[in-house]
Amino acid sequence: MSTANLQIIDHTLHFHFEAGTSRGVLTEKKSYYVSIHSEGKFGFGEAGPLAGLSPDYAEDCLPAYQKTLESLGPIPVEKSGISTFIQQIPFHQPALRFAVESALLDLFALKPGQYFDNSFARGEKNIPINGLIWMGKPDFMADQIEQKLNDGYRCLKLKIGALDFDTELGLLANLRKRFSKDQLTLRVDANGAFSPEEAPSKLEKLANYDLHSIEQPIRAGQWDEMANL
Repeated sequence: MSTANLQIIDHTLHFHFEAGTSRGVLTEKKSYYVSIHSEGKFGFGEAGPLAGLSPDYAEDCLPAYQKTLESLGPIPVEKSGISTFIQQIPFHQPALRFAVESALLDLFALKPGQYFDNSFARGEKNIPINGLIWMGKPDFMADQIEQKLNDGYRCLKLKIGALDFDTELGLLANLRKRFSKDQLTLRVDANGAFSPEEAPSKLEKLANYDLHSIEQPIRAGQWDEMANL
């Protein structure tokens, strides 16, 4: 592969439902797609920075991403050069790093879209994942729960922190009445919704439902408070 062409475009994804989080409700999300074309082969990667979470997030990341990509040296001609190439991308643009690395792995892959040659990529082995339950009105969350259970999920992760806390506990209580911890694994994700002061008491109440884990009980960056918690 002696020559290569790298491009990036943006595209807005529109949600089929209002996706609730403790930071607000999402109805759309902008993503950025990197494509690398070389001698009849293509590689694609996606950058999906999130507001309030990603250091490279902006209302429009395209100008900053384009400026970085224009500053890069020659695109590697073999897979072994990927690591050195992406190190040119600043650490404060991790989403872009991911997109470029994915596009290069795709470019050099034996099959399009198969970044790694392993038992999962070959379709020989599954990876168990949890069914994600988005925040919303109690009926909406309950409907999602039933759909995931009908789909065969035996591990559910509920996003909490947007509803009244007692209402959220009620959803967990109803699940535990139906399924023991051996039958159904429960996780919750608070997205930093609890204050350091209230977190201990809320965790104590959540512990009554044999939860596997809680993700980000307090907001990011509170290192001492998290250590105490």
